[in-house]
Amino acid sequence: MTLISYPPTCNDQGREALDLDLLTFIRRFANGELRWHIVACLALNPDAWLEARELASRLGRRYTLIEAELEDLALLGLLEVEDAGGKPRYRARRDPTLRQMLQRFRSQLIEERDPTLCSPEDSGAP
Repeated sequence: MTLISYPPTCNDQGREALDLDLLTFIRRFANGELRWHIVACLALNPDAWLEARELASRLGRRYTLIEAELEDLALLGLLEVEDAGGKPRYRARRDPTLRQMLQRFRSQLIEERDPTLCSPEDSGAP
């Protein structure tokens, strides 16, 4: 799997302007390389429940790092948490404003760069 670049790069033909709401969303929730990739997975699969170990495997990162970031994103209000047999699972909150921002993040920053990142067919979502 090829990870998308963080921060996103622009070609020499010009820069696309991101709106202030999207920039604020990025600064709050995707403000580091690891969080960027976690939020990208969420944006591509907003209804999928993610477990830290599975996500760590997909992203090629240590489980403890992913687990800490998921907990932080839940505290920040981006994720809801569900106990699945003693293991927490996470997914994007169903708040319409957050869902809209995830969609904008996806359409403006992810789909054209790497549409296969955390693709739904291998998400393990029911």
